Parts: sequence; structure tokens; C-alpha cells
Amino acid sequence: MEEGKLTGVWRAVKSKKLIVFLVAAGILLLAADLIFIRGSSDKNKGNISATVYTAYTEELERRVRDICDKVAGVSNVSVLLTLESSNEYVYAENSSGASVYDYLVINGKDGEEPVLIKEIYASVRGIAIVCDGGDSAKIKATLTELLSSAFNLPTNKISIAGTGR
Repeated sequence: MEEGKLTGVWRAVKSKKLIVFLVAAGILLLAADLIFIRGSSDKNKGNISATVYTAYTEELERRVRDICDKVAGVSNVSVLLTLESSNEYVYAENSSGASVYDYLVINGKDGEEPVLIKEIYASVRGIAIVCDGGDSAKIKATLTELLSSAFNLPTNKISIAGTGR
């Protein structure tokens, strides 16, 4: 009786419908792996990049606040800083013949990773300052000149306002 069951199962495996079903199930599993497992790590990389961008902006704002606080007649400084774009990364390339370029990769902790040559930080687009003493023309001129030279910004990209205190 066991041989009869095995023969029946073997016939089912031979049927084209079961083979097509198994191939389709394998393709769906591979697609699920790409979408859910590998896709989630790509999303985390995006979050890490956004976190780095935010941390960079906050650090610049803190440094601007600190330097402005040291100017005579200025206190209670609030800073809003906008950046031109996000950071840019330059990777090493392999040249293989004519005009075909591939990134040079090394084995890293997360598998193969491209070799980073340099990171170009985002440039400052504009600065807005609100502070006690910012109503004074002398303080506005001093802060504008200070920030213009520190960030190589034209003065029309820097705005200083007082708190009215």
C-alpha cells in the first residue's frame, strides 16, 4: 500500500502544473527577499543619511550661535541655517578599457562596499539670526560681515533681526 502512495506522489511531481507552481513560488520568495529584507536595509541607509544631514545642520547652527553670542551686545541667539543640498560622496572607480567605469569595491562588514575617496559637505545657502541686540545697525553689520566671511556667503543671503527687547 505504501508503494501505491509513493507512485501517486511521484506522478503528481511529474505533472507540469506542480512544476510551474513550484517555480512561481520560488520566484515569489526571491522577490519577497529583495523587497522586504534588502529593501528595508536601503530604507535604513536613507534614514541614516537624513540623520547625518540633520546632525550636520544642527552642528553648524550651534557653531553659528556660539560665535554670535561672543559678539558684544548680542545675546539670546536663535539660528536658522539652510543648506544648498545634501552631502556628496565621491567613490573610487575602476577603469576597464574603453569608457567603462565601475566602482572599486572592498569587503566590508555589510558585504561589498564601494571605496569612498572623499565626502563633500553641503554648502550653506542662507542664514537667519534672531537675537537680542539684532535691531542695532552696528550689530547687524558686524554679524553680517562675520557670517559672510565665515561661510563665504554674499551679504544678501544673511538676515539679522532683533527680538525687540
